Amino acid sequence: MQVQEFVRIKGELSVTLGRRFELFCAELLVEYFEELGVGITHVGGPSDKGRDIIIEVCGYRGVIQCKAYFCQNIERRHIDEFRKVVKDGCFDFGVFVGVSERRISVSAYSSAARSECDTIVTTYRNMCRDIKNLIAGRLKQKYRVLENRLGLEQLAKESENRFAKLEQKQTQIITNEQEVSLAKNISSLIEDQSNKDNDITLNLMYKHNSTQTQRSNFKFLTDFELSITSLPQDIIDDNLAKTQDFIERI
Repeated sequence: MQVQEFVRIKGELSVTLGRRFELFCAELLVEYFEELGVGITHVGGPSDKGRDIIIEVCGYRGVIQCKAYFCQNIERRHIDEFRKVVKDGCFDFGVFVGVSERRISVSAYSSAARSECDTIVTTYRNMCRDIKNLIAGRLKQKYRVLENRLGLEQLAKESENRFAKLEQKQTQIITNEQEVSLAKNISSLIEDQSNKDNDITLNLMYKHNSTQTQRSNFKFLTDFELSITSLPQDIIDDNLAKTQDFIERI
């Protein structure tokens, strides 16, 4: 943007000069930022408390102080006072504008650099460019913060998904172990029941065999008794006599 030179009119009062310089800077800002929808408000006047122009751009609010010093320099004390204006007004940044770089002292630049708030010391020729660079830097920083936040959110989401999968896997392992344990218990119960059934079968077989043995013994005794009964009477009598004789000897 081609910037017209600001000159001092011969015999012009300092108050009038200062007022005209404020309006000149406000017109430059409107011309430069108008298409971007930037809000420019000229405050000025004896009770402006150092707030000559208020600018609102991209969500940031700044204050501009204009000093048309042709015969004196912008010193450190001027910037120190302006820094207080920026801080007390809770502005996001401050811009101190002079008419010439030759009228800005090194100490003024140093004071601005030490400010806790973004403070620029510049001339009306570089004012719009410096404000644009400041806002661009703020927006880039904000974008990086947002990008990092989104990256952290994505990382947190991935970690949450991994944890959910791990938890699901752990649950599946526990379920499998429970199923294996249950299968073992069932197998053990089946085996115990099978052993019991075998014992019952063996007992039944033993009882059956015992019954058969008893029956055989009974049959043997019966047969024996029958055989004895069927012996001739003389043999029986002879045996009884021998038995009686044996008892008497004792």
